[in-house]
Amino acid sequence: MMIYFDMCVQEEGNCFYIKINHSYMLDEEFKDEKSAEERMRSIVQARNNLEYERKNY
Repeated sequence: MMIYFDMCVQEEGNCFYIKINHSYMLDEEFKDEKSAEERMRSIVQARNNLEYERKNY
């Protein structure tokens, strides 16, 4: 299964969410945009690490 990452931070009401792509949204709520962006960066780093490992396997 391939999930395409086109992430952004989206505000809904008083919370912020990470939209993974047009189909998926992360099920975590964030109280501020900065926290959501930091979490998004950690997801990107994890994805990049996995992709790197896969290429070198």
